[in-house]
Amino acid sequence: MNGLPQFLWLLILSCPVLVIAQQLPHCDSHWVPPKKPALPAAGLAKSVICIPVVVHVVWAEQTDRLSEERVLSQITVLNEDFRAQNDDLAIVPGFYTQYIADTEISFALATTDPAGNPHSGIVYQETPHEAIASRFDSFTGRRSICYDATGGSTAWNTERYLNIWVGQFAEGGPDGEAIFPGQVDNGVPAAEDGVYVDTDAFGRAPELTPPLHLGRTTTHEVGHYLNLLHIWGPVFPVNCNSSCCDLAAHDDLVADTAPQVRTYQGICPTGPESSCADPDFPVDMYHNFMGFASDDCLVTFTPGQKERMRAALFTYRAGLITTDCIVNTTTMPAEAELADITYFAGAQSLRIVTAGERVDWQLFNLEGRRLAQFRTEPQLETNRFVGDLPTGVYQLLGRSQQAWQVFRWVKI
Repeated sequence: MNGLPQFLWLLILSCPVLVIAQQLPHCDSHWVPPKKPALPAAGLAKSVICIPVVVHVVWAEQTDRLSEERVLSQITVLNEDFRAQNDDLAIVPGFYTQYIADTEISFALATTDPAGNPHSGIVYQETPHEAIASRFDSFTGRRSICYDATGGSTAWNTERYLNIWVGQFAEGGPDGEAIFPGQVDNGVPAAEDGVYVDTDAFGRAPELTPPLHLGRTTTHEVGHYLNLLHIWGPVFPVNCNSSCCDLAAHDDLVADTAPQVRTYQGICPTGPESSCADPDFPVDMYHNFMGFASDDCLVTFTPGQKERMRAALFTYRAGLITTDCIVNTTTMPAEAELADITYFAGAQSLRIVTAGERVDWQLFNLEGRRLAQFRTEPQLETNRFVGDLPTGVYQLLGRSQQAWQVFRWVKI
């Protein structure tokens, strides 16, 4: 879809009430980004990018103090969704299977805090304020959830970590919000740069109820954080008649997303639906993560959205691209000593002596890319050749049925 004409952007920017005043409750991220997608000066690196995440769980009621397992489930969802490894891709209409994209962006809870100390990547903060995610401090005018001093949790360096704040929004408010790239230079303090998700829409857990029960609110908001607009563009209201399809204002600045003026909020169509007659895109992309359909309906990004997000990372958020980020795509049980690990430099191999259980291993480099996976049997010695790996630091993650363990070692 083509970019907006200059006169129309000027109209939108000069009339912010038109964009903001008639918001829908699902998502409150409606900043108008630059006209053209941001492109890095040297092109895009074609490898998996890993983003370190810190999750601030801010709670007033004990029931809102989410478990570590719940937080990890959300990291799992992000990795599945952004890597096109979610098991519900089969619902994508046949015409659009060619538009399913692995964004090659992954996420991991931070393993160290900004001072370099070991950390789980989860910050728990009790607050005296109900609906903390909707509260703005009466003295400073800033978001209360973002600062220790106003009952929230102060951000970690927002240039180095994706900060996700989880707390209750006010009844009738949005389920999530996000700060777009560029907003920090246009009125938003760096200390508030990140993603905000309602407690009742975060993670994937049995206690969550449809339509916000599979963690897709966070996927949607991280899409905004990485410069994606709603699939119908930056304007509201939507759910208008087909004449709206001709408005350039409904452009989401991505070439391979269908023109669409319905949100499908909270529902999942049982068959093809079309709100705009377009010969190139005969069916609405109600299954796209940047729509408002129910969680069991939002399942994919497009290649064009992938390029826009990766461009935003290299252009606006390059500090997030770290060399110390290990992808955790599974909710892990308790940590335990599973094996004795020794690296024999001369033999260029790892010697692994497993304790009393069968252990499944995954080997990662520090960009979060999985290089190998294998299994060791109880009380047996295994020698794993690693001589084909470049010199560097690697991380080995072992998991049994009952526990897990992470080893970090240096290949000489």
